Amino acid sequence: MDAAPTAALKRADNALSPAPVLALQPLAAHLLQRIAALQTGIRLYNLLEEAVQRVADTIADAPLRAVLSANLPEGVETPPTVHDEVVGLRAELGRQLETAMEALARLDVPAAQPSADAERIGRMLGGLVEAAASADTPLQQVLFAAISVLLADSAGWAALATLAEAEEEKDLSGRFRLVSVEEAQQAQALLGWLEALMLAESGRNV
Repeated sequence: MDAAPTAALKRADNALSPAPVLALQPLAAHLLQRIAALQTGIRLYNLLEEAVQRVADTIADAPLRAVLSANLPEGVETPPTVHDEVVGLRAELGRQLETAMEALARLDVPAAQPSADAERIGRMLGGLVEAAASADTPLQQVLFAAISVLLADSAGWAALATLAEAEEEKDLSGRFRLVSVEEAQQAQALLGWLEALMLAESGRNV
């Protein structure tokens, strides 16, 4: 696992660790929920990395490599490996977590601030992590879990951006909307992989 998401996860864990409960403004309270969801997303990417490694260089890997080859940016001739693509997507989520932690500090929230709602979000999404963690969980199902979390969190960030704008936190609103868009784009990319695997399973071309 790359260092950046690991460090961000540790700081986020600290932000959600036990501490005297303080009254939080709604923006900070909802931001803690988004931090919990980002943590889950990064952990799902860890499991996705393991899942793609299990099928690396096998016939099951071929549909994913075909998708990457078909979607090369202009001027790029060699597609990344599936593993490298997963690592890159996870690093992007790590940067989003850094953005969230910076926003938390800007809102002057203590370094360790518990939130029952954030913990509840963590438990809800944690069920997907638990299901995806088994070594016999098919790659398709790990992808589905990751897509589910990304889409749900993208919606959460969009709503948080609206709240930030209403609170006249224009800069934070813009940052939150960017995170929402980036997560939706990641979900779309993973959906392309899932569709490719399903088509290959049915004997159809990607």
